[in-house]
Amino acid sequence: MNIYDASDYREVVNDLIAGLKGKRGTIAKLAIQLKCHSTYVSQVATGKADFSVDQGLRFCSHFQLSPEQSEFFLDLLCRDRAATKEAKAHYQARLDRRLAELANIKKRWKMTETLTAEQELKYYSSWIPQAVHLFCQLPGKHTKESIARSLGLAQERVDRVLADLASLGFVEDALEGYRSLRDSVHLGRDSHLISRYHVNWRLKVINDLTLQGGGPGFHYSAVVSLSEETAREVERLINQHVDAARTAILPSPSERLYVHSLDFYPIIKDL
Repeated sequence: MNIYDASDYREVVNDLIAGLKGKRGTIAKLAIQLKCHSTYVSQVATGKADFSVDQGLRFCSHFQLSPEQSEFFLDLLCRDRAATKEAKAHYQARLDRRLAELANIKKRWKMTETLTAEQELKYYSSWIPQAVHLFCQLPGKHTKESIARSLGLAQERVDRVLADLASLGFVEDALEGYRSLRDSVHLGRDSHLISRYHVNWRLKVINDLTLQGGGPGFHYSAVVSLSEETAREVERLINQHVDAARTAILPSPSERLYVHSLDFYPIIKDL
């Protein structure tokens, strides 16, 4: 579920716990991190008890919620636990402000725009349609020839991609050259194309590293052994970085085209 759609903190708890069902020991691990008995977690889920603020913080850490998600969850928790009207109103006002901010971002950046299955297949067939689309957001006059030259692509390939993007309503051929008609497109984590999306851009990075060597920018790869607790902390820090980077990127004028790609995941599935 989208945490920002939750009506109370218990709804978030139940949804995230539901994702643990059938996974041996996961509820017990959650209880250990919360420093309580597993039956207490069940009591919270059914409305017979409440998490403390400290337990709420540990709950957010266990499920690796982003700082923004954690703040929203804790405001829900504090509102639901509040004993006075004044306290409830205080936390409700915080929640309302956050929801208003999110609604404004979605409106400004068209984050609610989604694609049909046919459109997604065309747009995420490789990294090229996305790169051409975003390139058309950069300043300057963009012709078929300049796009092919700048991205190092065959002219015939760019011609086909621009035709597809125009048919999708993503770009148009204006007097000043090709320009973008849509600011951004969102692909959900549950999409069947999400793996292809990640693979496409990693193949692009591999190709660039092979042809250009280190080159400008920043590349980092490492294989590390660490504790499960430290792994969760590293993932939390990476999530913070992604959130902070996105906050900086969204209002930024389109001047250059960059790839932003990070990987951090276990390579041994079960011990």
